[in-house]
Amino acid sequence: MKKMESDIRKEVDDAVKIAKTDNEIPLSELTTDIYAYGIEKEIRNTTPFQPLLHSNLGPAINA
Repeated sequence: MKKMESDIRKEVDDAVKIAKTDNEIPLSELTTDIYAYGIEKEIRNTTPFQPLLHSNLGPAINA
């Protein structure tokens, strides 16, 4: 049980280290592929007068 816990802690610590050193994704990536069929081209932002644009990376596979 202790070995399993140690292995899990090591794996989590490694993942945290990678996540902390990884670059933040750009703002445009946050609004990519939100909808399978993009009826609305604008996505609500934190301020109502500066909407973000929805974009598609590729064809929807879950629709």
